[in-house]
Amino acid sequence: MELQPLLRKHAAAGEVNREQADEVIDGLTAAGLFRLMKPSRFGGYEGGLRTLLEVAEALGEADGSTGWVVAVAAAGALAATRGSEQAQEEIFGDPDARIAGTGMPATARRVDGGLRISGRWGYASGSPHATWSALAAAVTDEAGQPGDAYFCLVPASQLQLENTWRTGVPLESCAS
Repeated sequence: MELQPLLRKHAAAGEVNREQADEVIDGLTAAGLFRLMKPSRFGGYEGGLRTLLEVAEALGEADGSTGWVVAVAAAGALAATRGSEQAQEEIFGDPDARIAGTGMPATARRVDGGLRISGRWGYASGSPHATWSALAAAVTDEAGQPGDAYFCLVPASQLQLENTWRTGVPLESCAS
């Protein structure tokens, strides 16, 4: 895979910075990898799960984190294809839209025209470069009791990213 040298070059910096380098995201975008599971009518490839797994594996050979980010974005795109035509047009209007996501629910309440969700979610892989975020939300009733759960797609521009995620164990603490 042509991207592997680029991924290897930036893998260590990605671990330190806890996100993919802009050059990596640009390379993935140029290669069309954020279009894997998007509908063809929006410039996507409508790839199957086998293709996604093969691509993620090939990327992961050079940088596991990058393979994971592409897989998460593709899964978010696949989930978005279940939305209304209007939602798909908004999300996939940019065929290279990148979707980050988390399954940890926050609270939501019904408002005219939909839901208002608020809260804090755990880290979502790919969120520093995402254009959309897939978030879980549980609607509460007037008494504050939980009700229906929803999978919501929100423009990343409407969210504030808190830089709190730490993965792994520092190498020096692994030495014996």
